[in-house]
Amino acid sequence: MFYSPFEQFKIFFLNSFNIAGFDIFFSNFTFYNLMVYIIIFLMFTMFYRNLFHSNLYNQIVSGFYSFTYTTLEGQVSKRGLIYIPFFQFVFLFIAVSNLVGMVPYSFSITSHIAFVFGFSLMVFLGLQVIGLKLFGYEFFGFFLPSGVPLYMTPFLVIIELISYVFRVISLSIRLVANIVSGHILLKLIMGFIFNMLSKGSFFFLAFACVILISALICLEFAIALLQAYVYLVLCAIYLKDVLTIDDH
Repeated sequence: MFYSPFEQFKIFFLNSFNIAGFDIFFSNFTFYNLMVYIIIFLMFTMFYRNLFHSNLYNQIVSGFYSFTYTTLEGQVSKRGLIYIPFFQFVFLFIAVSNLVGMVPYSFSITSHIAFVFGFSLMVFLGLQVIGLKLFGYEFFGFFLPSGVPLYMTPFLVIIELISYVFRVISLSIRLVANIVSGHILLKLIMGFIFNMLSKGSFFFLAFACVILISALICLEFAIALLQAYVYLVLCAIYLKDVLTIDDH
């Protein structure tokens, strides 16, 4: 058992390697990060190479594609459907990272704000590249609403720019806060149950807590997938803003 609810989020080094004269440090964060990428790679390989031909497999692949298609079509319309593979990766990365973190004694990479912020920043910058590629310098007109007096232009541009960039922070904090709070709650309740059982008393109360913790674990699994869906929808909304610059 962990001694502190926050110990489960601690990064520690496992080993180091010397490659071409450079020291490369391998930590638990690196290990689970690579594990997530390997799982996603295998899933994409099965999705797009159709390695299995069972009816269940085809239903899963079709359902996942339909899920992404419906989400993008509802938020971005048909203009954003060409980005389905990208949004599939975003959803799978968040979902798999959250689910791997639910395994007992594992490590959740989405519980660290620095990593989630970096990932969100890359997604956000990728969307801006799409806007610049489609509209060029007209893309920056998004930060200046039409019909604004000239003397108010600098203030509105700064306000719009700050609110626009803050999207990266909101994406990161929302995900990290939900993952960290859920893991801490599970740790506290499980520690309470362990202490009661180790003392050999309050057995019936401990049994009730076991039922409670089972329900909370199911809830955490649902939240892990829900947060991936929320992340996907927000990214789709941000893509819609990028693709509809000419409508502003």
